[in-house]
Amino acid sequence: MLIISIKKFKGENGESMNEITILHLSDIHFRKYQEEENKTFRQEVQKKLIDTVKAHTKKNDFPNFVAVTGDIAFSGKKTEYDEAWEFFKKLKPVLQPEPVYLVVPGNHDVNREKVRKRFSLQRIVKDDQTDEFLEDPEDVKTFIHTKFTDFRDFCRRLDPGLYQFPKSQLEKEKTRKTKPGTLTTG
Repeated sequence: MLIISIKKFKGENGESMNEITILHLSDIHFRKYQEEENKTFRQEVQKKLIDTVKAHTKKNDFPNFVAVTGDIAFSGKKTEYDEAWEFFKKLKPVLQPEPVYLVVPGNHDVNREKVRKRFSLQRIVKDDQTDEFLEDPEDVKTFIHTKFTDFRDFCRRLDPGLYQFPKSQLEKEKTRKTKPGTLTTG
C-alpha cells in the first residue's frame, strides 16, 4: 500500500491546482484458501490495512483516487475476485466520500484456464501482427476478453461506472487507426 499526496502543482496553463491524494494498492494477490490458519492471517493483514487507511484519513484528506494496479487475484479466478470484493466492501466505507477507482489488470489477473494452449500473444507482437489481430473483433473477444471476464466483473462490482463509455465514444474508438488494447502491469 502506498498513499501519495500531492499538495499543489501547476496545471498546463500555469494555474494552481488543488491537492490530490491517491491510495495505491498493488499486487494484492487475493486467493481463496481452504486452510483456516491462512484465512485468519489474511483477515488480520486486511484489517491492519484498513486500520492504516483509517488512521491516515483522520489526519489527512480522503483519497480522491484509489489505484488498484495489477495482480488483484492470484490466478484470475472468480473465487479470488469474490475474496477481493469482500475486502473492498470493508474498505469502501472508510473512503467516504467515495473516490474514483482506477483498476488495471496484471499478469495474475488472467484466468489461464481460459487460455488456448496454442495461442500466443507474444508471438503476435513479435511477428508484428498486433494491428491485424486487434482489428478483428472476434479474435479480441475470443482470445483476450474471455481471459479477463472475472476481472471485469470484479471491476463492475467495485465501481459500476468504471470504464463505461458513452455510445458516441465507442463509435469514435471504432474509427481510430490503432485499436485500444488491454493494459496490464505484468
